Amino acid sequence: MIEVTLLGRLRISWRDHDLGLRGKTQCMVALLALHPQGLSRAELTELLWEEKGRGNLRQALYLLRQIEGVDTWLREEEERLWVLARHDLENPSLEQLRQPFWPDLPPRLPDSFLEWHELQRRKLEELRRERLWQATHEQPQQAAQYLRELLDIDPLHETAAQSLIRLETNRGNPQVALQVFEELRRRLKEELNTEPLESTLALVQSVRAGQTLPDSLTSGQLTLAQRLWRAKELLKGNWSASFWGEVLDADPFDIAEAEGYPAPANPPSTQPAVKKLLCGRIAAALERLHPDQSLLIAEQWLNARETDRALPWFLRAGQAALAANQYPLAERCFFFALWLSQPGAERLEALTGLSLIAETHNNLDLLEAACQELGRLARLIQDDLAFYQFHHRSANAYIRRGRPLLAIQEAEQALQVAHRLNRTDLQQSVSLTLGAARMAEGQLEAAEVALGYARHSEEPTIRLRALGNLGAVYGMQGRLELSLEYLEQALTLARASGKLAITASVLQNLAVTAEKMGRYSRAIEGFREALEVGRRMNDPRLEAFAFRNLALVYGLLGQLGAAWNTLSETLELTERINPSLHAQTLCLLGELESQLGQPQKALEHTLHAQELAQAAKDHRAVLSARLNVALIQQDWLQAETLLAELEAAKLHDLALRGRIELMLQSPDPKRLGLHLNYPFPETPYFGLLRHITQARLALLSFQPYHSAALEAMLEGQEFSICRTGHQVLAELYDREGLPAKASTVRAGLWALALRQSCGLPKTLREQFMATLFTVTPTD
Repeated sequence: MIEVTLLGRLRISWRDHDLGLRGKTQCMVALLALHPQGLSRAELTELLWEEKGRGNLRQALYLLRQIEGVDTWLREEEERLWVLARHDLENPSLEQLRQPFWPDLPPRLPDSFLEWHELQRRKLEELRRERLWQATHEQPQQAAQYLRELLDIDPLHETAAQSLIRLETNRGNPQVALQVFEELRRRLKEELNTEPLESTLALVQSVRAGQTLPDSLTSGQLTLAQRLWRAKELLKGNWSASFWGEVLDADPFDIAEAEGYPAPANPPSTQPAVKKLLCGRIAAALERLHPDQSLLIAEQWLNARETDRALPWFLRAGQAALAANQYPLAERCFFFALWLSQPGAERLEALTGLSLIAETHNNLDLLEAACQELGRLARLIQDDLAFYQFHHRSANAYIRRGRPLLAIQEAEQALQVAHRLNRTDLQQSVSLTLGAARMAEGQLEAAEVALGYARHSEEPTIRLRALGNLGAVYGMQGRLELSLEYLEQALTLARASGKLAITASVLQNLAVTAEKMGRYSRAIEGFREALEVGRRMNDPRLEAFAFRNLALVYGLLGQLGAAWNTLSETLELTERINPSLHAQTLCLLGELESQLGQPQKALEHTLHAQELAQAAKDHRAVLSARLNVALIQQDWLQAETLLAELEAAKLHDLALRGRIELMLQSPDPKRLGLHLNYPFPETPYFGLLRHITQARLALLSFQPYHSAALEAMLEGQEFSICRTGHQVLAELYDREGLPAKASTVRAGLWALALRQSCGLPKTLREQFMATLFTVTPTD
């Protein structure tokens, strides 16, 4: 949680250290601190930047995320941002209110922000007037000082002037009292062109007559209307007369009548003891009449200083918000519960809730902090449920850190505890985690068993995650029809749950599986939906993954313009969010540039990708870049060596892409023959790839080949490999002494290349066509 000081000089600190924020980034954090429910990106943009605000907001957030500890207090949920913060406007003292509000604003702020700032300044000035008026009642010895200060900032405050006139007269200072009157009359004349009230004139007449004046600063018993007004200040909203009657122990009819009286113009502030009593009565009434308002009940008990009674309601509010996917609200409630709780079941529930939120949003810092606290708690109270949560949440943390073996160990310990507790629900929940860890480690059969048990859970979220992971396992085993079936079931549950992060994960897996099966329309549909979910979540990493996968499919389908433009968008995202993902995207760009006849640019981008991957210690991206370099440089021996490394590292998707390029480019007949023995999926794409490779093998080894079979396979196809297929077919016809047929095939290649290059930048398109032909083919 950060501390924000806005009175005197703006300062934002975390753990007693100034964060050193400046300019509009500092303004953004301060604004969010003043809005506990958060602000939307559109609202922040309008307040701070107006034109071109989205880009500026992204840049400000990027800079903010570089600060140590930011993940512990900055939160994002779909289009809203909020911060965990305390600020000095929550209950400022009179001394604090004497300081200027946020005085040093950066230049070039929009009018909308300046108007908002002025409104807040006026509210604080009004609060200062109220506190000064209250102080005259609470500290009568210093009443004159407070009244003069009040008149300094509000010289037309006639009630304050009357009080000061009485006070100075009764002190034996009638001349001072008359000076107060004369100053009031002068200011009223200058600013409003009016005279003092009749009551003021009568008061001054008494001063001049030497009379003692009654003290008006003490008040008698509050009326029901005044008590009702004070109670309503503590609980906003449209509550019934019966409810307020319960709070104030009054007849609802009397409450309805009292509501007809206006609130006092200058009411005295509610005394702390009265406020505490009122908040307690409001909380008790809410418990009896509106038990569904758990957060309001918790807050009112907290304001009543009844922390033991507030704690269970904060936990209930947190669980309700978690079930409704209101993660910022749930996190706030669980943090309050954690603060209020002692070691025991309530603290365990709060830590478990925070862990679940951290897992949902992949907040590893929060997750690891919660796991550490769970471990301390379990050891302190020696409770099996606490040990279960510690091991289970630790397993999830290890999965997210890419350490599946440690995750398996923790999950197995949690499963043992769940059996000891004889809790089927806990066994199914941790079996989901165990299955995910075994899948990440490549233990697919064991993963299938664990996930198969988890899919029978009565908890919808566990069931849909189990179905999604089972779909992924079957996909890795090559059982693609079964994989797609389970993933479609998981997607139906995910959409119904409204859990965007899970929906996005299922969509990505489903689309990848559909692509492997040759169902490219379904794959594109899935990746596009994942992209939209990423945007709704405001998750640039998810957007980048979806963009990258779309580019892969477009490239495979020969839609070079779409692939190029999609990769360009991906690079813009990845450059500022993740070096590893940026390296992977640069590798893909290098592959595409190589296809487009730009070997120098392809090599340049791929080498840069290799540097980024090495710096990020991303072994997958490093191997991918090295393989691409070997292919671009036509170092076939090195490419074959790296292909074997990828297979050994179980990076089968990268190995498959490398194998395809070798089958299309390698001049080694022996290696081509070995590649043909690979168990490719039975799809039209890979069927065509086999035919093209067999035709290349026939050309390289001077063996006969039935050219018509390849021509039939190429008919009506638009895959990227079709260009190589047309080139090989033309060479076959040349070798067979059929130049007319070869010319027809080359004309078809020209038309195909024109279609596939649609959408590329003009210069790049011309260069691509030039690499295929030195002259325009004719029929």
